[in-house]
Amino acid sequence: MATNKQPPASGGQLFTVSGTLTVIITDVNDAPPTIVGGHAEGDHSFVHNCPALDCQEQTSFKPISKAIEGWAKVDEPHIGTLCHQEVPGTPPQKNFDITVTERANVGMEFFEIFIEDGDISDWGNHSCSLVTKNSYFDVVYNPTIDACGIKPLRKLNVDINPPVPPGPQILTIIILDSQSSHTATAQVRITVTEDNDNPPQIVLQPSSGPGELWDGTPGVMMLVNLQISIVDLITEGAWFHLDSKSSAGGTFGIDTISDQSARVQLISRIDRDNLLNLLKDPSTSPVPSPILPTPTDGRVRWPLVISVNDRREPSLTTTTTMTLTVITKGPVLLSDELEGYTVGDNSPPDTLITPQQISAVDLDYPNQRSSISYEISSQSAQALRLFKIVSQTDGKFDLGLRTTLSREAEKMSYFPVPIVATISHLTRTATSTLTVTVTTNNPLAPSDAHGSLDAFIPSDVWYWPYKKALPDLPIGSMPVVERFASDRSSRIFQFFPENEDELMFRINDGGLLYLLTASPPGKLSVKAGVKTKFDSSLPSASSELGVQINWLPGSAFTNGILIRIDKATLPWFVNQVDTSVSTPRGRLIDALAKKLETSVGSVTVFPANTIGEAINVFVGLHESPYEVPGRVIDTILNDADLYTAALRGNSANLQVSLAPTVNGLTGSVDLQCATDAAALAVCNCRGCRSRLKTPRIPSEDDDSAGLTSSAPGVTAIGPILETWVDCWCNGGDPQPPTQAPITCLSPDACLNGGFCSVEPGTQTIRCECPSGFMGPRCEQTQLFFPQSGYAWTPNIGSCSRLHIQFTFKTPSTNGHAGLILYAGPISQSSTNVKMHDFIGLQIEPGGHQLKLAYSLGAAGLLASTVAVNTRLDDDSWHQIDLILLQKVINTEMVLMVDACRLSEGTSKENGLENPPNLNDCLFSLPYNIGIDRALNVGQWPLQLGGRKLTSGVTLYPTEMTTEPLPAGSAFKHVLVNGELWNLAQFGSVQSASPAPSVCLNVKGQDVCAPNVSHFFSKT
Repeated sequence: MATNKQPPASGGQLFTVSGTLTVIITDVNDAPPTIVGGHAEGDHSFVHNCPALDCQEQTSFKPISKAIEGWAKVDEPHIGTLCHQEVPGTPPQKNFDITVTERANVGMEFFEIFIEDGDISDWGNHSCSLVTKNSYFDVVYNPTIDACGIKPLRKLNVDINPPVPPGPQILTIIILDSQSSHTATAQVRITVTEDNDNPPQIVLQPSSGPGELWDGTPGVMMLVNLQISIVDLITEGAWFHLDSKSSAGGTFGIDTISDQSARVQLISRIDRDNLLNLLKDPSTSPVPSPILPTPTDGRVRWPLVISVNDRREPSLTTTTTMTLTVITKGPVLLSDELEGYTVGDNSPPDTLITPQQISAVDLDYPNQRSSISYEISSQSAQALRLFKIVSQTDGKFDLGLRTTLSREAEKMSYFPVPIVATISHLTRTATSTLTVTVTTNNPLAPSDAHGSLDAFIPSDVWYWPYKKALPDLPIGSMPVVERFASDRSSRIFQFFPENEDELMFRINDGGLLYLLTASPPGKLSVKAGVKTKFDSSLPSASSELGVQINWLPGSAFTNGILIRIDKATLPWFVNQVDTSVSTPRGRLIDALAKKLETSVGSVTVFPANTIGEAINVFVGLHESPYEVPGRVIDTILNDADLYTAALRGNSANLQVSLAPTVNGLTGSVDLQCATDAAALAVCNCRGCRSRLKTPRIPSEDDDSAGLTSSAPGVTAIGPILETWVDCWCNGGDPQPPTQAPITCLSPDACLNGGFCSVEPGTQTIRCECPSGFMGPRCEQTQLFFPQSGYAWTPNIGSCSRLHIQFTFKTPSTNGHAGLILYAGPISQSSTNVKMHDFIGLQIEPGGHQLKLAYSLGAAGLLASTVAVNTRLDDDSWHQIDLILLQKVINTEMVLMVDACRLSEGTSKENGLENPPNLNDCLFSLPYNIGIDRALNVGQWPLQLGGRKLTSGVTLYPTEMTTEPLPAGSAFKHVLVNGELWNLAQFGSVQSASPAPSVCLNVKGQDVCAPNVSHFFSKT
């Protein structure tokens, strides 16, 4: 604003004028850009100085359009080394040392150099360029974030030779401002590191895979070695897995040798028919579209699906499918065509055996039936002397007599004839033995006979195929003495019931005895008359059979076992040839009863099935179901020679013996979960428990009704049994599931004699329990030791992930260690270790320490003594958790005491609660031999409060005490992977009761229930 200094000459006011002056201040580009981070020049050894070079004499480098003074190129391969001459006003060079994995994407920035600039006009207007062009990396400016980004120009790979890039790369980056008047320099050293971008490659030895195996091949046999090929330079090994369906129920398994190798094994005998049935069922086939047999190629091709995952993060997996081809040796007569061939007694030469037109089939080449030729095997002199092949046409043949055949002359009426069948152009040959029966219309008179039969029948695992409301089971054959066994077909048996109880049976004309009703167990005598069909003048005979009916509950199959007897047949084991000589079965029962110090009547033994040239025999005890597997397995393993001698009797030359190994496990016990290879393959790292099942249930189409042979002379019959697995451990940190029964149809709906019922008008299922059993399914939930001793409870399975939780209390240990828990071999000597796996926990003298020990196999045993934050022998309740964990590189056992609620450090400070110190309540004991290592103790009972002792034997493991907890100790609420354990005891040897006697009222109820508020008392 401006005003006149003087008024006008004529006088008057002063004049004023105003206006606005705008001054524009512009930013002068006077500040160089600076680089965020990095180190000033000289901080890193990779910055090269070039004192021998005159930088001023080098050709100037022009990154854009203007020469940048002070920079010159030094021609050095792969590194791009530079001479740097300081320019006044130029910020110092910044150095970066970075790494990038080979997984970096081409063209995408993996590192940014951020720019700061005091000149506002330069923001977002900088430029970045390399002093020396690099073949592997480039730099690009990102105006959005005002930074220089580095990106790969090509795929990086350090796993090949030569690697890409061949070594560390050094980039020198020039940063210019908007007018290219100021610069900043950064030098970046880039090291490319190996990344887990290549899944493990599987190398097979042999490279062709498992190849071919004969049907019936026994285990254990190595099929294929697996080796992982190291692609990534850094590797920590791999885990090997066999698909659970490929294991075929434990037939196949995988055994880890090292962190880079494993082997696929045949564990148990190959059964072609079983594998074929599994392939045909979409729910059991390892692959969605299996290769099934055809008329031109009937071979069974079993897929073995192997997955290998590395131990890096993130883990990469490779899956490969190998094919095992199961083959047969050649054309054979089918099993149902081996019998039924007859010829009359004293028939002349050239008489044809009926039926005629006998034919074999080659299961591998079914369409080659017409090409099969036949001959009688030269291995049987008798068959060659008596029989001949009469004619062969179109793959069929007739069998005839070479000479007159007389039963009296040969002193037998059944004649085995081995037939060799050949397909010449395929070079395939196999032998089948058919049986020819010599019949007569003039049999000798029968004689009186008396026999005995033990029948073992499932009571609650079969759904009866009621026919006229009756089971109608064929359980045995009425005895009769015959000069020739084939004369039995000439007899007619007539049932003569003498009392009402015998009406539960019926006898058909052929002398086959049927059980009609689900009768109470007991022994009855059944009688019949025997007449001759064709000659009523022959005298009749009497037939009497003493029948003992034994009903097998579901617990028998849960806790019973199968043992393998080599070089044995079912008839040899149970047939009564001479009433004055006991059967091999009877001798085995006597030996077991004597060794186990129990009565003969408490031992259950019957044949279960035939396995090649061996038989499987069921063995169980009537006593505590928790003693059955443990005690029997223990004695079978340790006293095999005793039982082999009993089986042979006075026939020392017999080759019969208990099998030395079954399914890869030392000893004759058939346990599907006995090895890591089987347990992990079948259950895919969950717990594996060996069980028994009846593969065949009674049906009108099955003449045997799911039972073993009821042929004449058989003294024991039972259900056909096979081993199977129960994949049971749930693998997490479980909470107890609902324990109430879901349905009353299950035989295990209510335990310990509880009654299952449905509440009227509802769908609520509940158990009405006898006194002393308080669990939702009538489990016994507590154990009390009035005297020091031990208690056996159900086995904990073969788990690779396991959580055992229980509560216990014990009075003062009086200066002695006491065994709290043990699961493992019962009476195995420490000098003769056959089975290594076990877990044990004991309280040390004074009550302030616990000792934990366990083993997961032959690799060794781990033991550790830990100090806890409270005294445990204070007669108060304490909670113990034992957890088997699978970590990234190992397996470890974790011990937790009182849920860490008594740990120090829980006091508040400044209103905030301090975290607890877990070092006095949470302990881990790692087993550094890999992951997925199962604790294979499923064949042994879980022993609480102590363990069973054996006189004169130093028990394995010696690291654990054998002293029990003192009298007055107690356990309650034992949970195994969330399942509430039934602690009921059925034997007197354990010395455990449900509760102290003073705690049981007149109704048998526990009135001394633990006081929860006293649960975590501390002394």
